[in-house]
Amino acid sequence: MTGDREQFQNELLKYNVFFDEIQIDIADGVFVPNKTLGMEVQDIIPENIKISLHLMVNSPWEYITQIKTNNITSCICHVEVSADFADIKNKAVYAENNQFIGKLTDLFFLSSDKPQITKIQITKNPKQSLLIPIKYLKRINNHIILYQNYLQEPLLSNELSLANNLLDRQIIDIKGRKVVRVNDILIQDKNGFFITGVDTSLLAVWRWFNLESLILKLFRLLNIDSEPEILPFSEIQTLDLGKDKLTLNRRIEKLKRIH
Repeated sequence: MTGDREQFQNELLKYNVFFDEIQIDIADGVFVPNKTLGMEVQDIIPENIKISLHLMVNSPWEYITQIKTNNITSCICHVEVSADFADIKNKAVYAENNQFIGKLTDLFFLSSDKPQITKIQITKNPKQSLLIPIKYLKRINNHIILYQNYLQEPLLSNELSLANNLLDRQIIDIKGRKVVRVNDILIQDKNGFFITGVDTSLLAVWRWFNLESLILKLFRLLNIDSEPEILPFSEIQTLDLGKDKLTLNRRIEKLKRIH
């Protein structure tokens, strides 16, 4: 695993004479702490070598759709990965008995270095919204299913909204210079639902309009490289979450290493 193109090429030249197939680990710096090269590895590996991709990423489908070579034989993904906020906002919510409850319109979380989702907001009509603790969430697939005995709970003073406190916020560095905007929020299901990072790419904007797959196909036809630009949540100062702008824990110069 490396994020350095030259080092990757040197290691490939050293070992490729011994194997017909190799496994390439790709990490996004969010699902796991390390960040490696992304799908540009396809341009480095010779066509005669078969590749198995190990995707240690929060949104594996976004990487799978960028496959453009025939020598990738398989992709290994992790079951812990979950959806982006854009994928689940406005999804229909049902109880176990198939009773329609409403649509998911927001998620609430506790502000910390590892923020955990605590409540979901379900809206049935403009005048009626429910706040349901996340413990009543049974599963997420085409719809969101709640356990039938779900109860409502009031919002606590230390719980913040994804839609109002994080999404669309500008992120600035410690010198006050604007860096990027939060276009989507990454949520991981791993012994509870946690915010693991934010996506600042234009792809995340298209995701809200269900156009991401179409845009990626167009980019591939035009031979344009594009992938999510993930900023780990640990890089954001949690004390700023109630403000209009968010601040990075590090200088703007180091942001390039994250992207």
